[in-house]
Amino acid sequence: MKPNQKGKIFLIVLIISVFFSVQCAVFGADKLKTWVPGEVDNSVSSKLLKLDIDEETTYVLPRPLVLFKLLSESKFSFPSKTEIKTETRYQTETKKALNLGSRCATGIAMMYGEPSESDKQKIGTTILSLAKSLDLIAGLEKEVTALQKSFGSATKKDTEILIDDIFASTEVLFNDRADQHLAVFVSLGGWIKALQISTKSLSMDYNAEASKVLSQGNVIDVYIKSLSGISELVKNRPALESINEALPTIKKLVTVKNNGPIPEENIKQLLIIATQLNEKIETR
Repeated sequence: MKPNQKGKIFLIVLIISVFFSVQCAVFGADKLKTWVPGEVDNSVSSKLLKLDIDEETTYVLPRPLVLFKLLSESKFSFPSKTEIKTETRYQTETKKALNLGSRCATGIAMMYGEPSESDKQKIGTTILSLAKSLDLIAGLEKEVTALQKSFGSATKKDTEILIDDIFASTEVLFNDRADQHLAVFVSLGGWIKALQISTKSLSMDYNAEASKVLSQGNVIDVYIKSLSGISELVKNRPALESINEALPTIKKLVTVKNNGPIPEENIKQLLIIATQLNEKIETR
């Protein structure tokens, strides 16, 4: 089977899995169209499906913006200062894609703290540099122009949305050029960084309600299936191999009976795993 055919097959599995996952939102092509289950309750899943985000593109992969919005609704204590990694000189497309997702998650998390204009410009420039290294700029002209114009003037909310636009649009662009695996890597990088940021804050200031937001077993299943479908691409790539090995453990740590809070001890273990994985991603 040709690589492109394999990519299409696992993408179909990915889309189907996410659509039926109660922990992911699927956004319609006009305005926001969320799939709402028959019975509406106050669970995290219900909140996620009803989340009001005004976008115009179809997204099927988990996005840091969605996770952070849910955390903020649970009175989550975001760090006032988020560390910015500016390294962009990666040799492989895999590393570039993973780090693009990671930097987007960093940028979005920053907007819930107190970023300086200098920090906003620093993370924005890093994101644009990684997008350029993946030959995405031509397809991101609108988003890139908007983000560049925002440096020094846009509100935190506007900057958050602009970064999310770039994060989500990369998926569409990679799929259009039959590089679906890179779309998955961007999503993985963003998800792991978001996990690290959230568990770091939760380990310092535990919030039982906010911890429930990280109960994303179905999302993790999607990633496991996706990496299984491109096992040849995962082989001999240390960051991907480490992520692939860690996903089942992460799933066990976030899976709690009766949708209860994730225990504080599990949060601390998740932080260790997410930090180690992020170091693998960021290492050149």
